[in-house]
Amino acid sequence: MGSHLSKNQRITLGLFLALKLAFLIVLPLTGDEAYFISWGRDVAFGYYDHPPVVGWLIYLLGLISDNYYLYRVFAYLTSIFVAYLLYRLIAPVKGDEVAVLASVIFLMSPLSLLSVILVNDVALLLFGILGFYCFSRTLERESYVGAVLSGVFFGLCFLSKYLSAPMFLGIFLYLIVNRRRVNWRLVIVATMIASLFVAENIIFNLQNCWNNILFNLFARTDGGGFNPAYVALFLATFALVVPPQGFFRLVRADRSQLAEMIRQALYIALCFFVIFLLLSSFKRIGLHWLFLLATFVYLLFSELPTERLRALFKYNAVLSMAIAITLIIILTQLDSLFGEHKKYREVLFYTETSTICENLPKNETIYSLSYSKNSVLSYHCASNQFHVFANTSKYGREDDKRVDFSTRANENMWILITERDDLEKVEAYFDSTRIHAIAMNDTVDYYLVEARRFKFADYKAAILAEISRRFYNPPPWLPAATCEFNDKYGL
Repeated sequence: MGSHLSKNQRITLGLFLALKLAFLIVLPLTGDEAYFISWGRDVAFGYYDHPPVVGWLIYLLGLISDNYYLYRVFAYLTSIFVAYLLYRLIAPVKGDEVAVLASVIFLMSPLSLLSVILVNDVALLLFGILGFYCFSRTLERESYVGAVLSGVFFGLCFLSKYLSAPMFLGIFLYLIVNRRRVNWRLVIVATMIASLFVAENIIFNLQNCWNNILFNLFARTDGGGFNPAYVALFLATFALVVPPQGFFRLVRADRSQLAEMIRQALYIALCFFVIFLLLSSFKRIGLHWLFLLATFVYLLFSELPTERLRALFKYNAVLSMAIAITLIIILTQLDSLFGEHKKYREVLFYTETSTICENLPKNETIYSLSYSKNSVLSYHCASNQFHVFANTSKYGREDDKRVDFSTRANENMWILITERDDLEKVEAYFDSTRIHAIAMNDTVDYYLVEARRFKFADYKAAILAEISRRFYNPPPWLPAATCEFNDKYGL
């Protein structure tokens, strides 16, 4: 592969990979990352927020080591492996040089740079491209082994994240339009295998109050209305991860003689783009939504002339390395750059978590007001148990399964808060509170609240009932499902 890159291009690629590795090292453990790591410690058939595959991956990696750098190295290697799969897809139809350039352009993209933590988007990317690779080769070679493998990988892709749906829609539309040229026996085999994974997810949801459905289709879109700013944000984010000049050239490219693999990728990319564009009229489309869409667009870049691909190589190299250097400087100079900023108090929680651990009472259950902080504490403070208190956010509700507040009625509790004003969120549910300062530095204190005699009835009426109404109340058109949360608290 490397023989088609000039010496300067190989040096640039090596420098980018080194910068990406440095970014991986200096980035503090994030709340989302710690939250998913907690899934791997409690392996299950599903979780509140999403299907289970990222939890399974973290569990398997955790058998080697529970160091979060190992999980990040897996994500780091995943982007390289996906670039290799793009090369393998493109080379037979466009030749080695185009395949190398297109795959390396993807590898050096801002999206690849930022995919250094193992979350469900990385799993979605890995199994989505693996599934597409096997499926495309299956249709070309008419292999039943390939059909089975594509079904397995597509199933794992679905169990990574529901954002796989536009990919499946794109494949379905391709098959319908080209139905006379498709071996439907192979399609049926792949579909039957993938359906087993879908069935697993349905069974999990039936046993867990349709958690995934309620979160992804209702809680995440609650209160959304038309907002043109969201459309602009989606287009700007897309332009960040996919070179605009390459995309415009792609739109104008001749599509009359596309290879079948390229045609399949085009159907998928169009479905993703149109669906996201429509959703962006009322829903904020984040960077993490674009993993599969952007990757298929990079695959389609193989339709561009070689000189255009070399220009895109330079563009992505400059942009991604500029982003990497900027982020590394910021992350290594947080104190000097943001010591006076109002958000520094929040940043300090993630960069100096060990200091917090040292100041907590050992072998006690500690409550915090945020799922993100709760997850980071759970990772770093091994001698304590942590749960979320008085939080009605739609995010991070997996902890609802791990705690039973009814068993704490009239008991004393330890609650960690980062702002003194947060004491108001705690006081209403206890007879009395006593506050202990945790000095992080000369200007920032956190607070450990010693709360006495928990008023469970008040907490149930104000907090638990609200959580039940918003997140454990399936619509009547869904089949009846077991709701452990409601049963546990009599709601």
